[in-house]
Formats: sequence, structure tokens, C-alpha cells
Amino acid sequence: MSLGGAGMPERARAREILLAPLRRQRWTLLGAGALLCLYQVAEASVPLLLGWIVDHVLEQRSVWAPVLSVVALGVAIFTVSWSWRTAFRFLQAATARRTEELRDEIATRVIASRPSRGEVNGDDLVTVAGEDAGHAADIMEILAVAASALVGILFCAGVLAYIDLALGAMVLGGTAVVLTVLHLISGRIASWGQEHQRLLAVATARVGDLLRGLRPLAGIGGRGAAYQGYRRLSSDAREQAEGLAKLGGVSEMVTTLTSTLLVGLVGVAAGYRALAGDISIGELITVVGLTQFVADPAQQLCRMPQYAAAARASSRRLAAVGEPTPMVHGRALPAAGEVAAIAAWNGEQKWSAPEGQLTVVYCSSGHATEVVEALRAGVDAAPMQCHVQVRGVPTQEADLEQLRDLVLAEARHPQILQGTVGQALIPAGRFAGKETEPDQPSELCSRLRLDDVTAGSALERQVTERGTNLSGGQRQRLALGRALAADPDILVLVDPTSAVDAVTARNISLLLAEKRSGRTTVVLCAGPEWVTVADRVEHMSM
Repeated sequence: MSLGGAGMPERARAREILLAPLRRQRWTLLGAGALLCLYQVAEASVPLLLGWIVDHVLEQRSVWAPVLSVVALGVAIFTVSWSWRTAFRFLQAATARRTEELRDEIATRVIASRPSRGEVNGDDLVTVAGEDAGHAADIMEILAVAASALVGILFCAGVLAYIDLALGAMVLGGTAVVLTVLHLISGRIASWGQEHQRLLAVATARVGDLLRGLRPLAGIGGRGAAYQGYRRLSSDAREQAEGLAKLGGVSEMVTTLTSTLLVGLVGVAAGYRALAGDISIGELITVVGLTQFVADPAQQLCRMPQYAAAARASSRRLAAVGEPTPMVHGRALPAAGEVAAIAAWNGEQKWSAPEGQLTVVYCSSGHATEVVEALRAGVDAAPMQCHVQVRGVPTQEADLEQLRDLVLAEARHPQILQGTVGQALIPAGRFAGKETEPDQPSELCSRLRLDDVTAGSALERQVTERGTNLSGGQRQRLALGRALAADPDILVLVDPTSAVDAVTARNISLLLAEKRSGRTTVVLCAGPEWVTVADRVEHMSM
């Protein structure tokens, strides 16, 4: 599992999220790391070759010596360019694959048969999947770059120590001190980064809630209070981001300052050694070139703790996405018979829907919501006043998979996913494995008057997330067409014509009665147009 195995503590899952790609893609990581190490050595070899040319080649009278020297420099420069580009091509492909794996795993847990149990709620998942998955997958690039930077520093230190032992010791000692300081800072960055991602996710979720509930809030005069709540969340997230940026700035300052001081000290020391005659002119050129070069891997290595801290923080956020709740097999639902297909009781009143009939129930919106929730969630439904039975079996005891294969319950405000109208009508995952006739989508578009969605082909019209580019009536008709195309054994709808005009509502009721003839259909909170097409009408006091 990409997000860790079942039963693992959260900290262990976070560690597994970081370590899993290192095991699965170890050959890619090793190959890319080797190429990056080659890149560092090849780039450091350029000043080494220049110093060797000054000390040895220029003194020779052979014409081939400078030619071979130029060829050697060309090979080194070509190796620098080729190894860097090839390594990052492999690394970025591996990182993209890992990011996709993490997002697939999150999506699998979200749409699992039973909801996951974790600290991250549904509204936060957009931020977790969008940002944290990418940050956690960056661990492969972080390790490869850190390893190559360390090799570059060691190579430079080795060459400098060969030229002068004190210079090599100065490079190694200075780098070790800087990394120790940055390691202490990175722990704070990890904790602050995790909290910042959490606050950002909460604020993002609140924006979505505000946009969806703007009209109801305006109706009850709660818009100001809602805005104030969002401002507080946004302010907390901004303050956390500012603190994280300041901490990152401190880390960057330490990195730049110490690497500059290190390069300066090594360069000054090398100059004094050259003036004293302890090293040759060629060796001085090599030392000066290496001190300029070593600044780059030193800065890379010093930045890695900060990036690793961000990856650790994101892995903890990913680990907080809980495991899917294990499926519990309940009572099997019997075949259709004399028992009512659906029966509901709220403690005072009861209604039932016989098999094979269109039943219209006039009830409160709250009762309809509880019925739909009970049919959808089954054993996972929250405690409620309403008790619902399907073919004589209480929904809390029914087998959840069988219940969802048998019953399709559409809420008052149906969910419309991003895609085309045709994809929304006929989703990729067929309901209960049923196939759809090829001409059915076009027929449903025409019968439901969905042609007004677009002037061209209605099936090719793009639909945004939640159907925000459609009117309320268009969303209702699209959801109704999807339900009719699914053709479940039992279909439950809640006021499916509330957002359309009277003529369209009448046509929809006739279409539903025709398409669902002989099938079990229940319409809750129905309008007056449903009375003439219903086989059975139930009334509950509001």
C-alpha cells in the first residue's frame, strides 16, 4: 500500500511513505544518483584539468599535448551536460510516478465502500492530494541530489587535501558544522510546515463551504459571521506561512553566508600558500576553481535538510489519511416478494413502497435526508430518528455491498463530477455492473430537454466540477438521466423537479413513470405533478 499497511502507527506509516519509493524504484534512484555523482566529479574535473594543463602541458613542445588537453576538457564539459540532463529525466519521471501512486491511493481510500478513519477530513483531501503528495514524492530527488552534492564535496576535499592537507580539512570541517546547524533548523521547519498545510487545507475547505452556501447564508443573515470565521482561518494560515517563510529565510541565510565564508577562507588560504611557494601556479588555479565550484554542492547539501523537512511534514499529512474501514458482511437482502421494497418509520408514522410500483411520499425535507442517508451509508449511518428497512431487513444490518448494488438513492442536491455530459450520464463504472444501450444517452438528453445545455452535441458539452456551469434545473435533469441510465432495482429520488418549471416537471414525471414501469421507484418530497403518475401516494405530517 502506498500510504502504509493496515494497523501501522501513524509515525510508522509516514516513514513507510518516504521509504517505499526508495525500495520500489531503487535501480532508477541508484542510476540517477550515479549520473549526478558523475556530473559533480566531471564539473570538478574542469579546474583540475586546467591546473594540470598549466603545470605540465604548456611546458611541452609537442603539438598533440594541447590538442589532447582541449579534447579532455570537451569530454568533461559534455559529461557535465549529458549526465545532469539524463539523471533529472529519470528522477522527474520517477517522482511523477510516485506522486500518481499516492494520489491514486488517496482516491481509492476516499471512494472505498466504507469511509476511511483518519484525522484528515474530506474537505482537506484536495490539499493533501494536490500538494502533500508531490512534496512527499520529492524525497527521491532530495536524496539523489544530496548524495551527489556530498560526493562533489568529498571529491573537492580530496583533491584539495592532496594539494594541501589543511585546505581539504577546512572544507570538510566547515561543511560538517553547517550541516549540523541546518539539521537543527530543519526539525522546526517540518513541524511548522505540517501545521501550515493543515491550516491551508482548512481555509481552502471553508472557501468551498462559503461558495456552496452563500445564498442560504444571505437568507438568514449569516454571511457576515461566516466571512469573519473565514478571515480568522485565513489570518492564521497567513501568519503560519509568514513564520515558515522567516524560518526558511534563516535557513537560506545560514546556507548562503556559511558557504560564502567557506569559499572565501579556502581561497584566501590557498593564495597565501601560493605566495609562500608551497603550491604551484597550476595548483593555485585548481584550488581557486574548486573553491568556486564547491560552493554549489555545499549550498545544495545545506538546502536538503529544509526540503527533507517539507517532505517529512507532507508524509505525516498523508499518513493521517486513515485506512478504509474493513467491510463487514451483514444480512443478505432477499429477492423481491410480498414484503415492501422500502419501509420507513420515524417513531410516530410509517410508510412503505411495494415492489414494482411508483410510490410518491409527501414528507419533510429532514425525513427525506435521513432516508437517503440510511440507504447510502447502511451500517455506517449516523444515529437518526428514522428507521429504514429494505425488503424487511434494517439498513443498519444489511450487507452494504448488496444494499448499494440494489438501491440507488439520489439526494436533493446530487453530485456532478467534472467531464462531459455524456460521461456524467453514463459513468465509467456501471451501476451494479449493468451495461447501457448505445443510443440511450442521446435519447435521455432529448427526453429530458438537455439539448438546451449546448447548441451543438449535448453529450460533448464540458461540465465543470459540481456542475457549476449548469443551472439548478440542468443539474437536476442530468442527475435524473444518470439515475435512469443506471436502471437500479430500487430507485429513490428527493424532489427531482424542484428547480424546473411546471411543464418540464410534468414531462419528467411522465418520462420517469414510463422508463420505470414495473420497477420500484420512490419519490420523496414530491410536487403535485407526481400524483397523477403515482401507483401509490403516502402522506406524512410535516
